[in-house]
Amino acid sequence: MSDFKITGNPNPVVGKEEFYTINALFGSLLPNPLMPKSSFGPPVSWTIHVLEHGKWRKTKENDKTGDKVSYTFLHKSLERKGIRIMAKRGEQVARLDVKTQAAGTPKIDSVELLDKSGKKPAKPLSYGQTLKARVHCLHMEKRKVYVTLWEDDAKKGGHNKANEKNIVETRFGIVKNGKADVDFPLRPSFAKIATKAGPESDKIHEYYVTTEFNKEKIPSNNVNVNELEAPVAPFKGKTTSPGQTQPIKNNVPVQKPKTSTVPAQTKVKGVINSVNITDANGNKIKGVFKENRIKVWINSKGLIGKEVRLKLYDEDVVSDDELLDQKFTIKSDLHVRLVPLDTIPRSLGGDFGEGPELELFAHVEVLQSDVNKPSEVVKVDAKVFKPDPIEPTNNVMKQGKNDKKDEKKDEKKGGCERCKTLTKKELELIFTDADDSMLTNVVNAFNEGINKFEINTCLRKAHFFAQVLKEVGTKLELKKPESMNYSAGALKDGYWYSEGTNWIKGNRQTGEGGYFANGTKKNYCNLSYFRTNKAIADLYARKDLNGYNDRGIQSANQDMLANYAYSNKFGNKGFETGDGSKYRGKGLIQLTWKENYEKVYEKIKLVDPLVNIVNNPEKILTDIRYAVFSAMGFWQLKKVNSVIVNDTNESIANLVTGKINPNDDADSKKRRRENYKNITKKIFKVDDCENGKTTIKEVDGQSEYYTYKSGKIKLIKGTEKKHAYYVEKGGGKFKLLYVLDENEHGMVKIPSSGSGFGRYSGVDAGGISGGETVGQGDHYLLPKTAACLFGIISEVNEKGWEIHLGDMSSENGSDPWGAGSSHHAGHGHLGRRKGLDCDFRYLNTSGKSYQGNNTSSIFDKEKNKTVFNLAYTYGFRKNFCANPVTIFGNSIQGVIHDKGHADHGHIGLTDIDLEEVKSLNVNKI
Repeated sequence: MSDFKITGNPNPVVGKEEFYTINALFGSLLPNPLMPKSSFGPPVSWTIHVLEHGKWRKTKENDKTGDKVSYTFLHKSLERKGIRIMAKRGEQVARLDVKTQAAGTPKIDSVELLDKSGKKPAKPLSYGQTLKARVHCLHMEKRKVYVTLWEDDAKKGGHNKANEKNIVETRFGIVKNGKADVDFPLRPSFAKIATKAGPESDKIHEYYVTTEFNKEKIPSNNVNVNELEAPVAPFKGKTTSPGQTQPIKNNVPVQKPKTSTVPAQTKVKGVINSVNITDANGNKIKGVFKENRIKVWINSKGLIGKEVRLKLYDEDVVSDDELLDQKFTIKSDLHVRLVPLDTIPRSLGGDFGEGPELELFAHVEVLQSDVNKPSEVVKVDAKVFKPDPIEPTNNVMKQGKNDKKDEKKDEKKGGCERCKTLTKKELELIFTDADDSMLTNVVNAFNEGINKFEINTCLRKAHFFAQVLKEVGTKLELKKPESMNYSAGALKDGYWYSEGTNWIKGNRQTGEGGYFANGTKKNYCNLSYFRTNKAIADLYARKDLNGYNDRGIQSANQDMLANYAYSNKFGNKGFETGDGSKYRGKGLIQLTWKENYEKVYEKIKLVDPLVNIVNNPEKILTDIRYAVFSAMGFWQLKKVNSVIVNDTNESIANLVTGKINPNDDADSKKRRRENYKNITKKIFKVDDCENGKTTIKEVDGQSEYYTYKSGKIKLIKGTEKKHAYYVEKGGGKFKLLYVLDENEHGMVKIPSSGSGFGRYSGVDAGGISGGETVGQGDHYLLPKTAACLFGIISEVNEKGWEIHLGDMSSENGSDPWGAGSSHHAGHGHLGRRKGLDCDFRYLNTSGKSYQGNNTSSIFDKEKNKTVFNLAYTYGFRKNFCANPVTIFGNSIQGVIHDKGHADHGHIGLTDIDLEEVKSLNVNKI
């Protein structure tokens, strides 16, 4: 009888970790009980098998190795007809059939509010920090728990009806080891909720959370948060700038306060059982959904006749992007809503950081109640949404007969000869320290794929190799993957000084690495995983002793850091699989994530299916064709050519970087831009290239924008970085409003005041905020956005009104500066929404902007509706207003609800109608 047997619980409880070991003859012979058994023979391999249709099937995800392993069985295991654990060592095999047992009665024991580190706050927190809600559960392992954050206006702690309007947001966590942690970033915009009943006398705001179980709300303790030092409008808004008069008329009769028009929440007896997303035929969505219509199924009870709101979101790491907001009445317990995705602009969703798909989920709430329910997340191909407008520069034009003849001649000639091939001489001028054989091999591989991957113009090659130069340097080195040589402090804090003063020596006894106490150059680390998993950073990251990067205490285990940092997302599995290191940044453009490797391989297969970067990712570091094809395929996958078009301006390099590496820091983006401007643009002779020049050649002098009242913009592009803005007036005549200079970041500064407009708030100082270098000021836009904005301003002025403008982008295109770790999101994102967004204060009954919210008695519904309609005409169609349907009585095109916009509106450019022309026959005033 064999002594090779499995020892462990044959009746494991669902959700509880159970350990299984091998009881073998070796165990009694070991001289040292601490010596691993595996040293006496091959390791033990473990598998799980389930009984289906009378046969045993091996599961894919439960393979383990070792003399002692653990398994946690999920709730679905209760439905299995048979479960078998199998262990093998060489020729020896052991089996143990198990029957899982249901856990006890599920229960939420309590919920508490902690600081980000998981400790009870010893003093009030501040906006910009993070609250951690910890839910303590019994018999709920692996289940999802929803937690809602509230601001407390009631006199006593706990949940109170007085706080029903003070709901902030709802998030969820997964129960693990009896608890679920849910983080809530304390955004400054939350302060508006805390101050809507008036300022707090002690300058302290109170927050708490609730979780619901068996229809009962379980509240947490309260946590105090310091009032904002710079108060949030409207209730304690920005100070009126010098010389800015208050927009309220004199001698206005005193009116009695009106009761709030927002209905109070009422107790709703019905429930939403579930919200599900399916395809148009009602089938469950599996994998990446590629059709343009979905159905949202709302399974409820007791809600027939109730008005609900359906929202669709693109799930994001920081904040979810709203795609759709609809209200309707529930007509049956199973209500179905058909949603055409191809009517939703792609630009409303997140950027490349989340991959080429949108992670879509629905959220349904019963209006004037706290009854709500989200759906599960489904992946949807971004292609099914309404396409974003391509940068129209040099793309649309009116041509005369002679132009068309010239174009045909160019086609016969075959265009620019330099576009058709890459030469070794060109690469020698870029990669000045590269080996001769390396250059030869890169040229051969690139030319093999030049047309298939569509990097076949001088302009495209210039941008491609500007990015490559930043990634691999002048030596054109491919042998090293993405560096993970981070210090423990950098990973835990999110930044570090690589050059500085006052070196703090490391401590071998405590394991604390050395660091600069201060410095002049701060680098940003965006591997956020380690800021909440600091023990992993301490275990595997670099720790210096006497100087920067001396590794005197510990060298970085770069493979393990990559395994943890890049686990469980974008196709990578858990850290134990090694996917993080296997699919970390490699090659000419540092291709990262298994999901991207798979999609790029689909492009490569059209050129050479044997270059399989999914099965052989390590070859990207050793085989030139793998390295070159992976970079070219990624370029094609991300549709980089769509942002280049035929625009030779160096500012386009920022858009290219946004496609290739959207999380790049400001310094890196600058280097990529300078690579293009100072090196590759000249080497590939972009300005002399004939390809694409059949459209429009720049005229000497400034660029001129002509803004028509129809919303059409016509541009005569000039050679100077100056932009003249003309707007259409009566009789089809055009009036010059401003001539603005374009700065080094491709931005123009909007004047502080003029006919029909002014500004509110002071000038931001800029600086480091949230690990980013934020530019000075908050009144910068892209030149094309300014043309659209001046169209709105011109018509506002013609009506005798005056609109005050607020935050736009800063001078370098980032979000406006803010104190602490966060700044005003939605106005830059360092490239993703650079120079496309603008805030404004609502108009009062006199047609002038005022400081106050849109429920004020002086808010003019028709005038503000006109402003939003004008914005839509001129291409601003990502616009925000708090409760627009309630305020205006009906929905307005391009305007969606955002609770942070009660005191000001927001307009975002998405659909500019711009045509570039050689000349115009217009009358100028």
